[in-house]
Amino acid sequence: MYKIVNKSHAIQSVIILLTLIAMMTIYPIRMWDETIPSVSNQILAGSSDSIGEDYLLQRFIAQYDHLGTVNLYIADFENGWNKDQRVDSFIFRMLDSDMQVMFEQKVDVRFIDIPGFCPVYINEDLEVGSDYYFFLQGLNGSRVWFGLEETASAGTQYVSRLVYNYDELQGYNIVGEYYYMVPLRKDKIFAYDVILLILAALLVGAVQVYFRLSKKDKLITVEKAFRYTANIVAAAITGGALYIISVRRFFSGQFTDNIFYTIGVLLGSATLFYAINHKRDRSRYVPLRDKIKEHGADYLQSAFIAGAVWACCNYMNGLYDIHHRIAERQFIVFFALAILTMCKKKEIFNKITLVYAALAAAAVYHYYSYYVDYLAMDQLDLKAVRYGVLALVLSGLVIVTIARRLVFMLLKKEKMNRLSLWYGGVLGLFFLLIIVFRNTRWWTVALVISFVLFYLCYALWDKKAHLLQNMSNGLILHFVCCIIFSMLHRPFLSWVYPRFPFIFHTVTVTAVYLTFIICAALMKLMDKYKESHKLKDIWAELLVLGASGTYMLFTASRTGFMSVAAMLVVGVVMAAGGVGKERLINILRLFVVMGAAVIWCFPIVFTGQRIIPALGSDVYKYEVEVFPDAIERGSEWDSMYYITVERFVEVFNNKIFGIEESGTSSYERSEEYQKYRAKRFNSEGEVVWEGGVGDLYQSGQSDGAGEAAANGSEPKLGIIGTKTKEERAADDARAAELERDAQEGDFTETPEDKDDIVEDTSVYEKTEEYANGRMDIFRAYLDQLNLTGHDEMGALLPDGTLAVHAHNIYLQVAYDHGILVGVVFILLGAATFVQGCIFFGRRKESVPCAAMPATVVVAFATAGLVEWIFHLCHPAGFTLLIVLAPLLFDMGKKDETNEER
Repeated sequence: MYKIVNKSHAIQSVIILLTLIAMMTIYPIRMWDETIPSVSNQILAGSSDSIGEDYLLQRFIAQYDHLGTVNLYIADFENGWNKDQRVDSFIFRMLDSDMQVMFEQKVDVRFIDIPGFCPVYINEDLEVGSDYYFFLQGLNGSRVWFGLEETASAGTQYVSRLVYNYDELQGYNIVGEYYYMVPLRKDKIFAYDVILLILAALLVGAVQVYFRLSKKDKLITVEKAFRYTANIVAAAITGGALYIISVRRFFSGQFTDNIFYTIGVLLGSATLFYAINHKRDRSRYVPLRDKIKEHGADYLQSAFIAGAVWACCNYMNGLYDIHHRIAERQFIVFFALAILTMCKKKEIFNKITLVYAALAAAAVYHYYSYYVDYLAMDQLDLKAVRYGVLALVLSGLVIVTIARRLVFMLLKKEKMNRLSLWYGGVLGLFFLLIIVFRNTRWWTVALVISFVLFYLCYALWDKKAHLLQNMSNGLILHFVCCIIFSMLHRPFLSWVYPRFPFIFHTVTVTAVYLTFIICAALMKLMDKYKESHKLKDIWAELLVLGASGTYMLFTASRTGFMSVAAMLVVGVVMAAGGVGKERLINILRLFVVMGAAVIWCFPIVFTGQRIIPALGSDVYKYEVEVFPDAIERGSEWDSMYYITVERFVEVFNNKIFGIEESGTSSYERSEEYQKYRAKRFNSEGEVVWEGGVGDLYQSGQSDGAGEAAANGSEPKLGIIGTKTKEERAADDARAAELERDAQEGDFTETPEDKDDIVEDTSVYEKTEEYANGRMDIFRAYLDQLNLTGHDEMGALLPDGTLAVHAHNIYLQVAYDHGILVGVVFILLGAATFVQGCIFFGRRKESVPCAAMPATVVVAFATAGLVEWIFHLCHPAGFTLLIVLAPLLFDMGKKDETNEER
């Protein structure tokens, strides 16, 4: 990094590197798409009958695998009325080949020229060659006439069969433009790569000529060259973000939002520039090759731990048994790999393991040849088989490796590290009981076997002091990957999920996960804080803590807040250092620093989570989630369904402080929203009209919509359909009646009795509250406790419904495995906290993240009061069981070296 090179060579190297990165985004990453239009000859032959309560059904065949937009030609439009609210939209539904509805949306026609094309945003993956349909119908009395063309002269074979109210309009289809989005094809990939190579060659040559003529080719370090390049890229990103957010206001029409987003961009830019330009201590620099040589196994273990946490998250998001089976096997694969990183190379690669590998390969080949039917099994079953085979092979390798090591220790009469007998006895008793009283549950057996092997391998490891730090690094690595995924694919919504679920579909699971991420970040910060209080030394840890704390705030989960508060108090008090007044000052200073980190990161993360998913328009949703079409189709960056600052504050105050929502951010606020939506910009970015919706209607100008109807005449184009003149006259009379009712009618609703009023909370996420039904669940579980446990996980409530889990880990363990096991589980938690405190007192100077066992068990115990979190594949249970290892085998006398342990 600090190698000295000529400035010209550094610039040329940067140009070449950036060119290669740009070429990789084209292929093989294939980040960029191209639009392929499928357009007919558009020879207008007439229009359909008015579509009100009637409907049109148009069939088309998918040409490519992703349809971005469809433009439909509207010949005329007549508005409808919803009570006294004017309706200027129609219904669009897309159906698959089985006539199942893929999605439905309301298409607004106020801002298009009629007659003309109306864009409908699709953004759906299709199966090439399959039939699809779109269903068109009026809304609240609105009527729309679509332009038709003769299929024979359309010049396309991919659009055919138009149905009007069960009757097929033979020989006609709707005039439309279909725009498919596909990754760049080979010819364009080649063309763009050639262009990039030519530009790179020209720039490299220009740099060479300039420095040769100027004779100013100075020496420069590689680090400084990368810093200059990074500054340029950061400046470009900042400028672009400020332009689209603050100048063009593409994402919100509210002043508060734009100011807050601007602050977020500026703070994020300041953070980025500081990360690039802050002074580094060159005396601490270690070449990458040396780092890998010394810490390669630690890096691998952290990565595999992150993979195991990923599998745990998949388990928590799984909706069906097959999802859980796959996640369990993924977990075993990564956990086995994490265990193997504690073994030396010669322990993994030797004659015995070579024989095992050969036998395992033969067994796998036999199994796949005789028992796996690729044609009969679906993709999920095949995935489960692949992960299952890999899990068995790696588990066998772990067993062979550990057994070989133990045999050699016996032959050489070597001693294993000392075991903490009293704590090992409590843990062993618990493991034994959850197997004896497993009650049809095999995951308890898998848990015991997996972690007994892990603890044995840890006892034989010569780098025990690294485990807790690797665990923290693994959790943080997974969290960083989740931030990237969430920023790209998980929009922060205002109405459906105003409490942000992050990578999960349940807010409470998110809060529990983030509790342990904050714990890992706290441990890293504490270790750095002991060495230095300077910002240049702790800024990275503060950013991780601030980001995780911000996402915790997004959940508005009291479970999470309670767990984090308990964990922070224990962690900070233990690791603060000093005595008396000095200790108190250190504690207060740490809380101030952590609070400042969250305050600094909040606008940055909020802005990124609001803006970036809208730009990407690539939503990832779980089967149980329902996203508004305006979000899922990616048609509106400033949709009212995206979170706003005002909406977040309102939800947060309601969930945390019990303050009732004022209604300023409710659906009834849409008039304010529509006033902003009605603003249109010209090509120079200037506002050309600032009227609200009411002004739009009063002006009598509807951009061509309804002009024919207003003049009392039929649409100008010829009618093609099945309605008679009398039926069309009846439609006109009904439309006129609706408009007259809207303008003159009394729509004051008779208030209902208060006793009959039931609040509709369908727009909010129905997450569990502490006292919202949980007391009934607790009582049901308490009433049904016994000594041997139950085969089924859920308990019956008084109303006959099944409470799937107890929302309390202590009740759940006692219910599943019996009261005795529940008591031992509580004793194990208390013993773990005591042992964790002893461990910290003895190892705080020699073991990084030494406070982690005690803080993790406090976080686990607190979160477990209101959630089910003990399972082999729960992030909380996995983290807890990992940090028990040092408490079993690393409890020697104070100040012993790691080698002596």
